[in-house]
Amino acid sequence: MSLVVTAVTWFLLVIFVAVSAICSLGVGYLYGRFSQNRSDETAARWTNILTGATGFLAGVATWVVGNAGFLTPADGLLDTLVTILASAGAAIVVAVATITAILHANPGLPGVDHVPTVRRHYLRYLTVLFVLIFLLASGILTALEGGPVGLVLLVLGFWGVAWAGAPLLSGLSSRTRRPTDDERMRIDSLLESVDLSVRGVRVIEADDKYLAVELSGAPGGRFLFVSSSALETFDDETLRALLAARREQAAYYEAIVSMIPYIAPLIWVLLAVFFEVISILPAILVAIVAVVIGLAGVRRFRYYTDARAGETVGSETLADAFERAAAAGVDVEDGSRQNLISRRPPLGERVDRLRDNQ
Repeated sequence: MSLVVTAVTWFLLVIFVAVSAICSLGVGYLYGRFSQNRSDETAARWTNILTGATGFLAGVATWVVGNAGFLTPADGLLDTLVTILASAGAAIVVAVATITAILHANPGLPGVDHVPTVRRHYLRYLTVLFVLIFLLASGILTALEGGPVGLVLLVLGFWGVAWAGAPLLSGLSSRTRRPTDDERMRIDSLLESVDLSVRGVRVIEADDKYLAVELSGAPGGRFLFVSSSALETFDDETLRALLAARREQAAYYEAIVSMIPYIAPLIWVLLAVFFEVISILPAILVAIVAVVIGLAGVRRFRYYTDARAGETVGSETLADAFERAAAAGVDVEDGSRQNLISRRPPLGERVDRLRDNQ
């Protein structure tokens, strides 16, 4: 592609992004005025949808132009990198215009205490989100050119990045803060009591209905995310028991183990079809059987991590903590008795097994 064509393309792209941002300002302002009459939950949900959708459309248009080879005169890695950055940049500009207009029209949206702070939070989140989206899209195209083996490597790579980068995504997708001195002393004492080491602790600021105690990330980079409501609602015994359960799940890499029944059959189908081991239909049937068997194993694995946590805090204490947490509204990952594709067993069965192990 000649330099003249590339220069003209960039000029037109800048105009396109500017016009899109202006249109998004109008759309965002109109929605902001309209959302004043909506419920908190509905307003917040559609704010996120509208912000993401406007940016995504602008980014996709830019990505298509970039993949056609109009953004750089050269091919290869440089062209791919420029396409990713240009697409993410266009998406971010348009999405930020949308959320800015919404906040200007309706600064009383739920969770908005300080408009500039919320806007900066959206900017960080949208930057990571759109870079990952267009990195994934470009990676898929490149992997497809390398056949199923390349696609398998891409799946494994993004799976690993998502697991290791989970704390970053969690921090960007929710309002978090560092714990106060009193909260830190309490949390440190609880962590020490269950022999759990983390790189950092973040308190999630949310409404009283949001109760969470989560451990996220890879070894050496794990973060504890606990909601302010959980700290206020639960006593130390309940929090200690929940932390013990999270510690055992992390110690045995349950986040990875629980995904194997999905990832392994997918890889099997891709490789079996590509190398013509068997035809597509038998390969899929084998994969389905493998998924069902694998998920049954994952559910039993959860019983094992529960039992290990029970050895630390006491099986009865852990069972009581699960029941108190579930009653208060914490997501204790309750599976369905009838669902063969659930990764988690029913909470009632987990509690019964803990009490049987006393």
